[in-house]
Amino acid sequence: MTTISRSRAPASYRRYLRFARGTGSNTESIVLHAGFMLTGAYTTFLGTALPLLMTRWHLRDSQAGTLFFAQFLGSMCGAFLKGRSLPRMIALGFALVALCAGMLAVAPPIVAPLVLFLSGCGLGMAMTSTSVRIEQIASGASGNALASLNAVWAAGAGLAPWLLLTGIHRSLTTFLLAMMIPAALAAGSVLWVVQQAAVPHMIDGVTSRLPPAALPLPYALLLILLSFGAVGVETGLGGWMTAYIARAGLAAVVSTMAASCFWFGLLLSRALLALLMTRRTSAISVLLGAIAFTFGAACLLLVSTAPVPIIFVALLCGCGVGPLYPLVLARALALMRGRAVFAVAGLGAAFVPLTTGLISQGVGSLEVGLLLPLSLLLLMFFALFLGRLGIRETAEVQR
Repeated sequence: MTTISRSRAPASYRRYLRFARGTGSNTESIVLHAGFMLTGAYTTFLGTALPLLMTRWHLRDSQAGTLFFAQFLGSMCGAFLKGRSLPRMIALGFALVALCAGMLAVAPPIVAPLVLFLSGCGLGMAMTSTSVRIEQIASGASGNALASLNAVWAAGAGLAPWLLLTGIHRSLTTFLLAMMIPAALAAGSVLWVVQQAAVPHMIDGVTSRLPPAALPLPYALLLILLSFGAVGVETGLGGWMTAYIARAGLAAVVSTMAASCFWFGLLLSRALLALLMTRRTSAISVLLGAIAFTFGAACLLLVSTAPVPIIFVALLCGCGVGPLYPLVLARALALMRGRAVFAVAGLGAAFVPLTTGLISQGVGSLEVGLLLPLSLLLLMFFALFLGRLGIRETAEVQR
């Protein structure tokens, strides 16, 4: 059997070895990744089950938008909560998710936003603390390790619609109660397996290459717009997609496949993005292309009526949305404080689905409401294009 000499091994392979040794056994890494996959499923459950929840609670689109707002606002708040022990923070987050799943099964609609806010807090705590712990044990391979976390999150998001479709035959209440079990098991497994470690100031510790005052205001506003829009478009399209397709009169299996393809498309495009960026491709060019691709795919989604085209277009939407946030986040963290970047992204995730529901309720058409993410894509494209021209002109003047 061929072996690789330690001295001649590629750098990526040596980083992988350090990552494997950092976990002691693979048990801790497996538990953390499995838990992160669960967070993907729980995060996207609301969008997948939205038609059922709206029927159960007799909700209008504006009220359904409030549910998205509550969950993603809670997720943003949970991401900023700190504790002395990472395992306890992760376990507490999953315990809160399990409790909220049970409460959602029996709660009246008036308290549903509060329950989803608390569930979002739990998800934010679990995801952020898991990312910190993975960075700790990955050592020099933290970039690869965090990329693997994003992959398993998207895989969980893609599996969530199928889990709902197969488990909903009995009743939605039974399914929600059953959702308590994986989260509770994740909480117990984390406390049992994950090693104790001090909590670093990850978000506060993200430093910028330029002091905040040195960043020109137009570029700061551009980064804020891109951070807000990248996550807002993802949650706006992904959150309302199942409800939109269900209203087209198509079977539940079609909306399930479309939602699943959207998240698997996101997973595929982020994997391809990692390969593309190794070839020294301009990140701004890739971002402009992704925005334009997403806009075109979303327009096709609004005019498609047959099952097969809708499923395929949903896949294309996910492929277009996938690169937006990683590219924007990498650029924004290089120039702005980490807390500000994550806060703006969280606000985008909360406000875009909410506003989409408000517009849909106001005009009586979800198609019109979904024009908001499309308008945001256009705004992002032209702002980034003009900003790119401004950067070129500045560089020529400095020469």
